[in-house]
Amino acid sequence: IIVTDFAENFSIEVQDEVQSAHWRNVQVTLIPFVVYYRAENGEVNHISYVVVSDETKHDTVTFHLARSKVIR
Repeated sequence: IIVTDFAENFSIEVQDEVQSAHWRNVQVTLIPFVVYYRAENGEVNHISYVVVSDETKHDTVTFHLARSKVIR
């Protein structure tokens, strides 16, 4: 089972950046995934992934590409 949700867009900021960099508005989207799976001994385990994308549109193409990274 794969559970996911779109997180909001986050602005990238660098500590001690020069003033000219302050006016750049670089954003990324964080797409969290939790994959639940059953181990050979029958125990249910999980693995967490976060896909970081510079695509700020939340559409089906963005989701499909992020999901394909996790499934791979």
